[in-house]
Amino acid sequence: MRFLVRKIDIGKWLQTDIKRGEPPSADACTGCLRTQGNSLSVWAVQNEGDADEGVLAQATTFDHLDAIDVVLLEKGEVEAAKLKLAATRGRTAVADLADRHLDIVELNYGSLGAVAGLIIRRICDGAVKRYTKGDLVRLLKAAINTNRLNPADLKPSVLKKVA
Repeated sequence: MRFLVRKIDIGKWLQTDIKRGEPPSADACTGCLRTQGNSLSVWAVQNEGDADEGVLAQATTFDHLDAIDVVLLEKGEVEAAKLKLAATRGRTAVADLADRHLDIVELNYGSLGAVAGLIIRRICDGAVKRYTKGDLVRLLKAAINTNRLNPADLKPSVLKKVA
C-alpha cells in the first residue's frame, strides 16, 4: 500500500497561508492531529484513486453524514520522516478493510510536527479530496449492494440517509 488516508478539516489548514510557508493554525493541529495513546489513525490504500476504500472504512463508524476532506499521505514519505507505523485492526463495519488500518505511533511534540509538515506538503501538492454527503451515501450504498456492509451495522441516523 502506497498511500495513507487521513481525515482532516481542510478549512482549518487554510486559516493561514501554509502554501507560502506560514505555520499552520493551532486549530488545524489540535483538531486534525488529535492523538489517542500518542498515535494517529490512518487507512492504507494502493493508489490515490483507491482513497474511497479508506473513506468507506471510516464512514461506517460515523454518527451522521457530512462532507469530509481527506489527505493522502505517501507512505514512503511518512517512513522517510522516521515516523513509526504499526498495523492495528481498524474499527470499521467492512470486514475486508479492517486489516488496512495503521497507526502512526510513538508520537511526541517533534514527530507530530513532522506529520503536520507532511500534511502541508500534500495539501500544496493537491492531494486532498473532498467527499460530499452524497459521495458518502454512494460509497455506503455500493458496499451494502455488494454485501461488504450489513446496513444494521450503521448508526440509525446514517442508515436513514442510506436507505
